[in-house]
Amino acid sequence: MTHYTISYARKELHLVSRRALEELDLQADVQLDEAEEEFTRAKILTFFETYNTILIVGEQADELFARFASEYQLVTAAGGVVTTPAGQALMIFRNGRWDLPKGRWEVGESLRRSAAREIEEETGVEPGRLVRRLCDTWHIYNLYGQWELKHTFWYLFEREQCAPPAPQQEEGITECSWCSIQEARRRAEESFPTLRAVMREL
Repeated sequence: MTHYTISYARKELHLVSRRALEELDLQADVQLDEAEEEFTRAKILTFFETYNTILIVGEQADELFARFASEYQLVTAAGGVVTTPAGQALMIFRNGRWDLPKGRWEVGESLRRSAAREIEEETGVEPGRLVRRLCDTWHIYNLYGQWELKHTFWYLFEREQCAPPAPQQEEGITECSWCSIQEARRRAEESFPTLRAVMREL
């Protein structure tokens, strides 16, 4: 790959090759060059205290990403968007923000099966037929003192009609609701960058 986007809360880090930088229209609050200074997790987190968007340029984006990822525990997850032919989408409300159902991939499970399982566990709704894979996202977070880098694979499902949802409260989900796709996009704009990326693919 020539470009990686990693989210941290509502902030974003871009790792880009020099060649791709000329082709991509990326806006950032600060730009760093790996040839001029070493970047570490501590340095990136310090920059995030001041800036919302950081761009790091190097010869190869894959090499930049490998160095970045070496400081994190890698986690694989899957999730999805459930829609109806009437143009409705299923969302969850967790930890004070609208989100989409997702969770950790289990060994021996296909990613799309993992996405369907997580949707049903977190919302109580059977997701229906698989339409297509949407995209994948990366984000970092600190869980009980352990920094993790989560790679989430997103899928689009469709069912014939809405079904009454049941939020998985033990996972911090206080509400599940069906809304128009337009409303889902609006909610995504007020939530995490990863969510906005998924909704753009719709």
